[in-house]
Amino acid sequence: MPNKSPNKIIFAGTLLIIIALLGFKFFTKKDKPPDNTEEKSTVIEFLDNDQKEQEENSSTSTSSAPKENSEISIVAVGDIIMSRTVGIKITESGDNALPFRKIADILLAGDITFGNVEAPFLDQGELIREGMTFKAEPKFIEGLTLSGFDVVSLANNHSKNFGAEGLTYTFNHLASNDIKYCGAGNNSQEAHQPAILESKGIKFAFLAHTYSDGLDFKTHLDKDKPDIAFWDLPQAVEDIKKAKEQADVVISYMHAGQEYTAKPIPEQVEFAHAVIDAGADLVIGSHSHWVQTTEKYKDKYIIYSMGNFVFDQEWSQETKEGVIVKLKFDNRKFNLAEFIPVIIENYNQPRLANEKEIEKILKQMKLKGEIVNL
Repeated sequence: MPNKSPNKIIFAGTLLIIIALLGFKFFTKKDKPPDNTEEKSTVIEFLDNDQKEQEENSSTSTSSAPKENSEISIVAVGDIIMSRTVGIKITESGDNALPFRKIADILLAGDITFGNVEAPFLDQGELIREGMTFKAEPKFIEGLTLSGFDVVSLANNHSKNFGAEGLTYTFNHLASNDIKYCGAGNNSQEAHQPAILESKGIKFAFLAHTYSDGLDFKTHLDKDKPDIAFWDLPQAVEDIKKAKEQADVVISYMHAGQEYTAKPIPEQVEFAHAVIDAGADLVIGSHSHWVQTTEKYKDKYIIYSMGNFVFDQEWSQETKEGVIVKLKFDNRKFNLAEFIPVIIENYNQPRLANEKEIEKILKQMKLKGEIVNL
Protein backbone atom coordinates (compact mmCIF):
# COMPACT_ATOMS: atom_id res chain seq x y z
CA MET A 1 0.00 0.00 0.00
CA PRO A 2 1.42 3.45 -0.84
CA ASN A 3 2.81 5.29 2.19
CA LYS A 4 1.51 8.67 3.23
CA SER A 5 3.76 11.70 3.10
CA PRO A 6 3.30 15.45 3.69
CA ASN A 7 4.24 16.31 0.10
CA LYS A 8 1.74 18.77 -1.31
CA ILE A 9 -0.04 18.68 -4.65
CA ILE A 10 -2.32 20.99 -6.56
CA PHE A 11 -5.39 19.72 -8.41
CA ALA A 12 -5.67 20.24 -12.18
CA GLY A 13 -7.67 22.64 -14.32
CA THR A 14 -9.51 25.58 -12.89
CA LEU A 15 -8.93 24.31 -9.36
CA LEU A 16 -5.23 25.09 -9.83
CA ILE A 17 -6.02 28.79 -10.14
CA ILE A 18 -8.50 28.78 -7.26
CA ILE A 19 -6.08 27.06 -4.90
CA ALA A 20 -3.25 29.36 -5.89
CA LEU A 21 -5.36 32.45 -5.15
CA LEU A 22 -6.82 31.27 -1.88
CA GLY A 23 -3.70 29.59 -0.60
CA PHE A 24 -5.29 26.21 0.08
CA LYS A 25 -2.77 23.43 0.55
CA PHE A 26 -3.30 19.83 -0.34
CA PHE A 27 -1.45 16.69 0.67
CA THR A 28 -0.43 13.68 -1.35
CA LYS A 29 0.88 10.19 -0.73
CA LYS A 30 3.98 8.51 -2.08
CA ASP A 31 3.97 6.34 -5.16
CA LYS A 32 1.29 8.36 -6.93
CA PRO A 33 0.18 6.54 -10.10
CA PRO A 34 0.14 8.27 -13.49
CA ASP A 35 -2.76 10.72 -13.86
CA ASN A 36 -4.96 9.22 -16.55
CA THR A 37 -7.79 11.68 -15.99
CA GLU A 38 -8.66 13.83 -18.99
CA GLU A 39 -11.92 15.30 -17.70
CA LYS A 40 -11.92 18.45 -15.62
CA SER A 41 -13.91 18.69 -12.42
CA THR A 42 -15.23 21.60 -10.43
CA VAL A 43 -14.83 21.31 -6.68
CA ILE A 44 -17.73 22.62 -4.63
CA GLU A 45 -17.07 23.78 -1.10
CA PHE A 46 -19.24 24.54 1.88
CA LEU A 47 -18.02 26.63 4.76
CA ASP A 48 -19.72 28.65 7.47
CA ASN A 49 -19.50 32.41 7.04
CA ASP A 50 -18.19 32.85 10.57
CA GLN A 51 -15.51 30.22 9.94
CA LYS A 52 -14.58 31.92 6.67
CA GLU A 53 -14.29 35.28 8.43
CA GLN A 54 -12.10 33.76 11.14
CA GLU A 55 -9.80 32.27 8.50
CA GLU A 56 -9.56 35.59 6.66
CA ASN A 57 -8.79 37.45 9.89
CA SER A 58 -6.20 34.85 10.78
CA SER A 59 -4.54 35.17 7.37
CA THR A 60 -4.14 38.95 7.82
CA SER A 61 -2.68 38.68 11.31
CA THR A 62 0.57 40.61 11.86
CA SER A 63 1.98 37.90 14.12
CA SER A 64 5.35 36.69 12.84
CA ALA A 65 5.30 33.46 14.83
CA PRO A 66 5.22 30.43 12.50
CA LYS A 67 1.98 28.45 12.67
CA GLU A 68 2.21 24.69 12.56
CA ASN A 69 0.30 23.29 9.61
CA SER A 70 -2.45 21.16 11.14
CA GLU A 71 -4.75 20.76 8.13
CA ILE A 72 -5.84 17.17 7.64
CA SER A 73 -7.86 15.87 4.70
CA ILE A 74 -10.06 12.80 4.65
CA VAL A 75 -11.21 11.52 1.27
CA ALA A 76 -14.45 9.51 1.37
CA VAL A 77 -16.40 7.63 -1.30
CA GLY A 78 -19.64 5.65 -1.39
CA ASP A 79 -20.47 2.10 -2.39
CA ILE A 80 -17.80 -0.18 -3.85
CA ILE A 81 -18.48 -3.69 -5.16
CA MET A 82 -15.77 -5.71 -6.85
CA SER A 83 -18.11 -8.49 -7.85
CA ARG A 84 -20.67 -9.37 -10.53
CA THR A 85 -20.09 -7.29 -13.70
CA VAL A 86 -17.32 -5.29 -12.03
CA GLY A 87 -15.48 -8.53 -11.33
CA ILE A 88 -16.02 -9.70 -14.91
CA LYS A 89 -14.59 -6.45 -16.31
CA ILE A 90 -11.55 -6.71 -14.03
CA THR A 91 -10.95 -10.32 -15.02
CA GLU A 92 -11.33 -9.66 -18.75
CA SER A 93 -8.89 -6.73 -18.58
CA GLY A 94 -6.23 -8.59 -16.63
CA ASP A 95 -5.87 -5.45 -14.48
CA ASN A 96 -6.87 -6.12 -10.87
CA ALA A 97 -7.01 -2.39 -10.13
CA LEU A 98 -8.98 -1.42 -13.26
CA PRO A 99 -11.94 0.34 -11.58
CA PHE A 100 -9.69 2.78 -9.72
CA ARG A 101 -7.25 3.74 -12.48
CA LYS A 102 -8.80 7.09 -13.47
CA ILE A 103 -9.26 8.48 -9.96
CA ALA A 104 -6.57 6.82 -7.84
CA ASP A 105 -4.52 10.01 -7.65
CA ILE A 106 -7.45 11.90 -6.09
CA LEU A 107 -7.95 9.21 -3.47
CA LEU A 108 -4.24 9.18 -2.74
CA ALA A 109 -4.38 12.90 -1.98
CA GLY A 110 -6.10 12.34 1.37
CA ASP A 111 -4.27 11.90 4.63
CA ILE A 112 -6.92 9.26 5.34
CA THR A 113 -9.01 7.55 2.62
CA PHE A 114 -12.34 5.85 3.40
CA GLY A 115 -14.98 3.89 1.47
CA ASN A 116 -17.73 1.30 1.86
CA VAL A 117 -16.69 -2.15 0.59
CA GLU A 118 -19.90 -3.99 -0.23
CA ALA A 119 -18.65 -7.46 -1.10
CA PRO A 120 -16.64 -9.83 1.09
CA PHE A 121 -13.31 -11.13 -0.14
CA LEU A 122 -13.06 -14.93 -0.35
CA ASP A 123 -10.67 -17.36 -2.07
CA GLN A 124 -13.29 -20.10 -2.46
CA GLY A 125 -15.77 -20.67 -5.28
CA GLU A 126 -16.07 -19.36 -8.81
CA LEU A 127 -16.16 -15.76 -9.98
CA ILE A 128 -19.58 -14.25 -9.26
CA ARG A 129 -21.16 -13.19 -12.54
CA GLU A 130 -24.74 -12.30 -11.68
CA GLY A 131 -27.33 -12.11 -8.94
CA MET A 132 -27.45 -10.34 -5.59
CA THR A 133 -24.89 -12.45 -3.73
CA PHE A 134 -21.52 -10.68 -3.96
CA LYS A 135 -17.97 -11.97 -3.53
CA ALA A 136 -14.72 -10.27 -4.49
CA GLU A 137 -11.66 -12.21 -5.63
CA PRO A 138 -8.75 -11.61 -3.21
CA LYS A 139 -6.54 -10.16 -5.96
CA PHE A 140 -9.08 -7.40 -6.59
CA ILE A 141 -7.84 -5.70 -3.41
CA GLU A 142 -5.10 -4.22 -5.58
CA GLY A 143 -7.53 -1.43 -6.49
CA LEU A 144 -7.87 -0.44 -2.83
CA THR A 145 -4.13 -0.52 -2.22
CA LEU A 146 -3.37 1.40 -5.42
CA SER A 147 -5.77 4.11 -4.27
CA GLY A 148 -4.37 4.25 -0.75
CA PHE A 149 -7.45 3.23 1.20
CA ASP A 150 -6.72 3.34 4.92
CA VAL A 151 -10.07 2.29 6.36
CA VAL A 152 -13.27 0.81 4.96
CA SER A 153 -16.75 0.13 6.28
CA LEU A 154 -18.06 -3.42 6.24
CA ALA A 155 -21.42 -2.49 7.77
CA ASN A 156 -23.73 -3.10 4.83
CA ASN A 157 -26.29 -5.56 3.50
CA HIS A 158 -23.81 -7.62 1.45
CA SER A 159 -20.82 -8.13 3.75
CA LYS A 160 -22.43 -11.32 5.12
CA ASN A 161 -23.28 -12.79 1.72
CA PHE A 162 -20.80 -15.61 2.43
CA GLY A 163 -21.44 -15.82 6.14
CA ALA A 164 -18.86 -16.01 8.88
CA GLU A 165 -16.30 -17.54 6.50
CA GLY A 166 -16.50 -14.56 4.16
CA LEU A 167 -16.31 -12.06 6.99
CA THR A 168 -13.32 -13.73 8.65
CA TYR A 169 -11.43 -13.98 5.38
CA THR A 170 -12.19 -10.32 4.65
CA PHE A 171 -10.92 -9.21 8.08
CA ASN A 172 -7.63 -11.04 7.58
CA HIS A 173 -7.21 -9.99 3.95
CA LEU A 174 -7.72 -6.30 4.74
CA ALA A 175 -5.36 -6.48 7.72
CA SER A 176 -2.63 -8.16 5.66
CA ASN A 177 -2.89 -5.23 3.24
CA ASP A 178 -2.70 -2.60 6.00
CA ILE A 179 -6.33 -1.53 5.61
CA LYS A 180 -8.41 -1.08 8.75
CA TYR A 181 -12.13 -1.73 8.85
CA CYS A 182 -15.11 -0.67 10.93
CA GLY A 183 -18.67 -1.86 11.30
CA ALA A 184 -17.76 -5.56 11.59
CA GLY A 185 -15.82 -7.88 13.85
CA ASN A 186 -15.25 -11.40 15.10
CA ASN A 187 -18.18 -10.93 17.46
CA SER A 188 -20.86 -8.35 18.10
CA GLN A 189 -18.74 -6.40 20.56
CA GLU A 190 -15.87 -6.06 18.07
CA ALA A 191 -18.29 -4.99 15.34
CA HIS A 192 -19.24 -1.96 17.40
CA GLN A 193 -15.64 -0.89 18.08
CA PRO A 194 -14.28 2.08 16.13
CA ALA A 195 -11.37 1.95 13.74
CA ILE A 196 -8.95 4.57 15.05
CA LEU A 197 -6.41 6.23 12.78
CA GLU A 198 -3.98 8.99 13.70
CA SER A 199 -2.81 11.75 11.39
CA LYS A 200 -0.52 14.61 12.46
CA GLY A 201 -1.18 13.88 16.10
CA ILE A 202 -4.98 13.88 15.76
CA LYS A 203 -6.92 10.66 16.40
CA PHE A 204 -9.91 9.93 14.16
CA ALA A 205 -12.47 7.28 15.10
CA PHE A 206 -14.57 5.70 12.34
CA LEU A 207 -17.80 3.94 13.27
CA ALA A 208 -20.20 2.29 10.83
CA HIS A 209 -23.75 0.97 11.19
CA THR A 210 -26.16 -0.60 8.71
CA TYR A 211 -29.91 -1.00 8.56
CA SER A 212 -29.74 -4.67 7.43
CA ASP A 213 -27.47 -7.67 7.02
CA GLY A 214 -29.27 -8.79 3.87
CA LEU A 215 -30.26 -11.99 5.68
CA ASP A 216 -33.25 -10.72 7.63
CA PHE A 217 -31.01 -10.52 10.70
CA LYS A 218 -30.90 -14.32 10.96
CA THR A 219 -27.41 -14.34 12.46
CA HIS A 220 -27.78 -11.26 14.60
CA LEU A 221 -28.85 -13.22 17.67
CA ASP A 222 -25.51 -15.01 18.13
CA LYS A 223 -23.25 -12.31 19.51
CA ASP A 224 -20.20 -14.59 19.66
CA LYS A 225 -19.94 -15.11 15.89
CA PRO A 226 -18.49 -12.76 13.25
CA ASP A 227 -21.04 -10.08 12.61
CA ILE A 228 -21.63 -6.52 11.46
CA ALA A 229 -22.86 -3.47 13.37
CA PHE A 230 -26.56 -2.78 13.09
CA TRP A 231 -28.01 0.61 13.71
CA ASP A 232 -30.00 -0.10 16.79
CA LEU A 233 -30.20 3.52 17.84
CA PRO A 234 -29.43 3.21 21.58
CA GLN A 235 -26.45 0.97 20.75
CA ALA A 236 -25.20 3.39 18.09
CA VAL A 237 -25.42 6.29 20.55
CA GLU A 238 -23.42 4.28 23.08
CA ASP A 239 -20.85 3.43 20.39
CA ILE A 240 -20.38 7.12 19.59
CA LYS A 241 -19.96 8.07 23.25
CA LYS A 242 -17.32 5.41 23.78
CA ALA A 243 -15.47 6.39 20.59
CA LYS A 244 -15.45 10.01 21.75
CA GLU A 245 -13.43 8.91 24.78
CA GLN A 246 -10.80 7.33 22.52
CA ALA A 247 -10.38 9.88 19.74
CA ASP A 248 -10.34 13.60 18.99
CA VAL A 249 -12.75 13.35 16.04
CA VAL A 250 -15.57 10.83 15.54
CA ILE A 251 -16.93 10.14 12.04
CA SER A 252 -20.12 8.12 11.74
CA TYR A 253 -20.93 6.18 8.56
CA MET A 254 -24.48 4.93 8.01
CA HIS A 255 -25.54 2.45 5.35
CA ALA A 256 -29.24 3.05 5.07
CA GLY A 257 -32.13 4.69 3.30
CA GLN A 258 -34.55 4.00 0.48
CA GLU A 259 -32.82 2.78 -2.67
CA TYR A 260 -33.00 4.95 -5.81
CA THR A 261 -34.18 8.11 -4.07
CA ALA A 262 -32.58 11.54 -3.70
CA LYS A 263 -33.86 12.34 -0.22
CA PRO A 264 -33.19 10.65 3.12
CA ILE A 265 -36.01 8.81 4.82
CA PRO A 266 -37.04 9.82 8.38
CA GLU A 267 -35.04 6.95 9.90
CA GLN A 268 -31.83 8.26 8.32
CA VAL A 269 -32.47 11.73 9.65
CA GLU A 270 -33.29 10.41 13.12
CA PHE A 271 -30.11 8.32 13.19
CA ALA A 272 -27.86 11.13 11.96
CA HIS A 273 -29.27 13.61 14.46
CA ALA A 274 -28.98 11.13 17.33
CA VAL A 275 -25.32 10.27 16.72
CA ILE A 276 -24.45 13.95 16.42
CA ASP A 277 -26.25 14.59 19.70
CA ALA A 278 -24.11 11.78 21.15
CA GLY A 279 -20.88 13.43 20.01
CA ALA A 280 -20.23 12.52 16.37
CA ASP A 281 -18.42 15.31 14.53
CA LEU A 282 -19.58 14.34 11.04
CA VAL A 283 -22.02 11.86 9.46
CA ILE A 284 -21.58 10.38 5.98
CA GLY A 285 -23.54 7.67 4.25
CA SER A 286 -24.49 5.61 1.21
CA HIS A 287 -26.70 2.68 0.13
CA SER A 288 -29.39 4.51 -1.84
CA HIS A 289 -27.27 4.10 -5.02
CA TRP A 290 -28.09 7.75 -5.75
CA VAL A 291 -26.46 10.83 -4.28
CA GLN A 292 -28.68 12.42 -1.66
CA THR A 293 -29.07 15.78 0.02
CA THR A 294 -26.84 17.29 2.69
CA GLU A 295 -27.79 18.92 5.97
CA LYS A 296 -26.34 21.08 8.71
CA TYR A 297 -27.52 20.08 12.18
CA LYS A 298 -26.32 21.76 15.37
CA ASP A 299 -23.25 23.09 13.54
CA LYS A 300 -22.38 19.58 12.34
CA TYR A 301 -22.69 18.28 8.79
CA ILE A 302 -24.53 15.28 7.36
CA ILE A 303 -23.93 13.90 3.87
CA TYR A 304 -26.76 11.40 3.54
CA SER A 305 -25.45 9.54 0.51
CA MET A 306 -22.33 9.80 -1.62
CA GLY A 307 -23.92 7.48 -4.19
CA ASN A 308 -22.22 4.68 -6.07
CA PHE A 309 -18.47 4.74 -6.63
CA VAL A 310 -17.41 1.41 -8.14
CA PHE A 311 -20.60 -0.31 -9.26
CA ASP A 312 -22.23 -1.93 -12.29
CA GLN A 313 -25.68 -0.32 -12.26
CA GLU A 314 -25.63 1.35 -15.66
CA TRP A 315 -29.36 1.05 -16.24
CA SER A 316 -29.99 4.65 -15.11
CA GLN A 317 -28.04 7.90 -15.05
CA GLU A 318 -28.52 8.33 -11.31
CA THR A 319 -26.97 4.97 -10.47
CA LYS A 320 -23.90 5.90 -12.52
CA GLU A 321 -23.40 9.06 -10.45
CA GLY A 322 -21.48 9.59 -7.24
CA VAL A 323 -19.20 11.99 -5.43
CA ILE A 324 -15.75 11.90 -3.95
CA VAL A 325 -15.93 14.01 -0.81
CA LYS A 326 -12.78 15.63 0.53
CA LEU A 327 -13.27 16.55 4.17
CA LYS A 328 -10.86 19.04 5.67
CA PHE A 329 -10.07 19.43 9.34
CA ASP A 330 -8.07 22.26 10.85
CA ASN A 331 -6.56 20.61 13.89
CA ARG A 332 -9.63 18.92 15.43
CA LYS A 333 -12.32 21.04 13.78
CA PHE A 334 -14.07 20.17 10.53
CA ASN A 335 -14.22 23.31 8.42
CA LEU A 336 -14.46 22.49 4.72
CA ALA A 337 -15.81 19.88 2.33
CA GLU A 338 -15.14 19.53 -1.37
CA PHE A 339 -17.53 17.55 -3.59
CA ILE A 340 -15.96 16.01 -6.68
CA PRO A 341 -18.67 14.41 -8.86
CA VAL A 342 -17.88 11.23 -10.79
CA ILE A 343 -19.58 9.15 -13.49
CA ILE A 344 -19.22 5.37 -13.68
CA GLU A 345 -18.45 3.97 -17.13
CA ASN A 346 -18.01 0.50 -18.61
CA TYR A 347 -19.88 -1.04 -15.65
CA ASN A 348 -16.98 -0.52 -13.26
CA GLN A 349 -14.84 2.60 -13.63
CA PRO A 350 -15.56 6.08 -12.22
CA ARG A 351 -14.20 9.14 -14.01
CA LEU A 352 -14.44 12.83 -13.18
CA ALA A 353 -17.73 14.36 -14.31
CA ASN A 354 -17.89 17.07 -16.95
CA GLU A 355 -19.41 20.49 -16.35
CA LYS A 356 -22.97 19.53 -17.28
CA GLU A 357 -22.84 16.35 -15.22
CA ILE A 358 -21.41 18.23 -12.26
CA GLU A 359 -24.29 20.68 -12.27
CA LYS A 360 -26.89 17.90 -12.26
CA ILE A 361 -25.27 15.90 -9.47
CA LEU A 362 -24.73 18.87 -7.17
CA LYS A 363 -28.27 20.11 -7.79
CA GLN A 364 -29.57 16.74 -6.62
CA MET A 365 -27.47 17.12 -3.47
CA LYS A 366 -28.85 20.65 -2.98
CA LEU A 367 -25.37 22.09 -3.48
CA LYS A 368 -24.60 24.97 -5.78
CA GLY A 369 -22.07 27.76 -6.04
CA GLU A 370 -18.45 27.79 -4.92
CA ILE A 371 -19.26 28.42 -1.25
CA VAL A 372 -22.30 26.58 0.05
CA ASN A 373 -23.69 27.45 3.48
CA LEU A 374 -25.91 24.64 4.71
